[in-house]
Amino acid sequence: MDPVLSKYEARLLDKLCESQSIISSLELINNAGKLSAQYFVENIDNPFNQRVLVLAGKGNNGADAFVMHYYLLYYGINSRIFFLNKVKNKNITKHYKIEDSTIIDVLDSKEVSFYDWVVDGIFGIGLNRNIGTKYNDVISLIKSKKIISIDIPSGLDCDTGLAKYGGNICHPRYVLSMGYFKNANIINEGKEFFPVTKVLDIAFPKVGNLIKGLNTFIVNNDDIKKRILKDSLLRNKYDRLCTMIVGSKKYIGAGIISSKSAINIGAGYVNTVIPEKLHAIYSQVNYDAINISVGNFNKGIFKESDFKIIKDLDLFQKRGPLLIGPGLGDDLETAKFTARTLKYISSMDCPCVLDASAFVSLYKKCIDISDLPKNCVLTPHYGEFKKIFPDVNFSFENPIDDCKKIIHRLGGRVLILKGPTTIIIGKSKKIYIQNNSNSLLAVAGSGDVLSGIILGLISIGYSTEDASILSVYIHNQCSIKHYSEISRKVMTVSNIIDLIPRVFDDLL
Repeated sequence: MDPVLSKYEARLLDKLCESQSIISSLELINNAGKLSAQYFVENIDNPFNQRVLVLAGKGNNGADAFVMHYYLLYYGINSRIFFLNKVKNKNITKHYKIEDSTIIDVLDSKEVSFYDWVVDGIFGIGLNRNIGTKYNDVISLIKSKKIISIDIPSGLDCDTGLAKYGGNICHPRYVLSMGYFKNANIINEGKEFFPVTKVLDIAFPKVGNLIKGLNTFIVNNDDIKKRILKDSLLRNKYDRLCTMIVGSKKYIGAGIISSKSAINIGAGYVNTVIPEKLHAIYSQVNYDAINISVGNFNKGIFKESDFKIIKDLDLFQKRGPLLIGPGLGDDLETAKFTARTLKYISSMDCPCVLDASAFVSLYKKCIDISDLPKNCVLTPHYGEFKKIFPDVNFSFENPIDDCKKIIHRLGGRVLILKGPTTIIIGKSKKIYIQNNSNSLLAVAGSGDVLSGIILGLISIGYSTEDASILSVYIHNQCSIKHYSEISRKVMTVSNIIDLIPRVFDDLL
């Protein structure tokens, strides 16, 4: 997996390379500029007939841009450069001689209109202030141009991926990130440019060897394929058995969605435990699962007293992993029932998945995080995340940092923070980021699909961590496949469920 660096970690890497004489800053800048120029030559259509404007700010980002300009000229590209600061980096300019005729003194709309491509070397990872009128105006000038940004799009905060103080940002066709991904390449507004971000190997050493405790990684397709288990030709349906406790008269469909999702990912025998009032409906539509109804018909919810009934059915431990939550509702009686169930199975080696209404037992203080089964997965979205940890001061601008704030509270439990960029906290306390999705997943019931996939994969034999990583990837890829093959505008949970086997097959 590829590391993802914060601004502090990226700067520390530069300093350690210099102080430990691993590679000098001058060599890194040379590599960055040269590889960026080569990328242009190798990836842009008809590069030798393109006119390029390089915008160089101060600092290393501007130095990278300057050296890129030098190599563009060397390779025969028609390139011009504009320095946004009068004081140039003398250490760089003395090593790379360029003709004065390639330097622009005045930048205005007429000058900008002459160029086909603009290289954005205005700001790098170090931006820590309002960009001001001067830079806002420059970014506005190039808004309609085809842009290549160096490291991160100018105007974005390196840690949050948001426009710094609400200012202007560049909207590049390509982003060339030096050495490793940064937060801003991945989260918030930066996610828009993730599909067109290329990491250039500028000869940094392995960052994990220099910075101890580095724990944030981006998950890619190769990482997923390494986790795929080999299927057994001798298995039977009971080898892939699982149980879910779902549904209420208020939220009837959630459990059906989770059940169908678990089956479509490969669960061989799904026990779906529901309130008695839902039995007729589930019998008609959830026919691929074993529907077990309990409780009082008139209530249509699980009550605390129902725990003993389910316990006596011997549904735990011998019947595989458990999913609890989808559609249960927010009744206090159900929250108490959920808490008793979770406390009971915490003494067993029974993997479980908590989703949606299962978190109500945490909100209402019926149970604490420390009381949850050790081998469990929590799947909150940001609103639920905040309620689970009400005493934590979340920024809500930097989901990566927000996850780091609660790692120690999980005690090795897995947590999936659902959002445009999904973040997984693993049992190993590493943070795994997945960005292979689009906005089609923002549909009611999508989370129920995900929880069903996780349960199904655990029933197949995956660990809670691997099931979580793999499930998020498959869930996300369903949106990509739907977008490319079916519709770019609309996707339903039924569409997602139908795509699960196809997406999973693509990985095998």
